[in-house]
Amino acid sequence: MDRGKPDGYYIPFHQSLINPILMLGVDRNFCIGFWSIAVAIGVMMQMYWFLPVAFVVHMFMREATKTDDIFFKVVINHIQSKKVFW
Repeated sequence: MDRGKPDGYYIPFHQSLINPILMLGVDRNFCIGFWSIAVAIGVMMQMYWFLPVAFVVHMFMREATKTDDIFFKVVINHIQSKKVFW
C-alpha cells in the first residue's frame, strides 16, 4: 500500500471507471451532437463559413473540458433545473 493511506480503506480503481469518455477532447455525446449539427449547417445549407466557427467553438469547449471534466453535465443540469426560487 501507499504511505499515508490506511490498510483496508484504499481500493485502487481503474482510471476508465473514473474519467469521463472523451472524443476529440470533449464529452462524447456533446461532440457527436455538436459536429452533426455543424456539418448539417455548414455543408447541407452551404454555409461553409460555419465550419471554422464550429472549430473555434470546439476548441473553446475542449479547454473548458480540460479545466473541468464534468463541465457539460453541470451546464445541462443548470438548464434543466427548476426555477423554483425565482
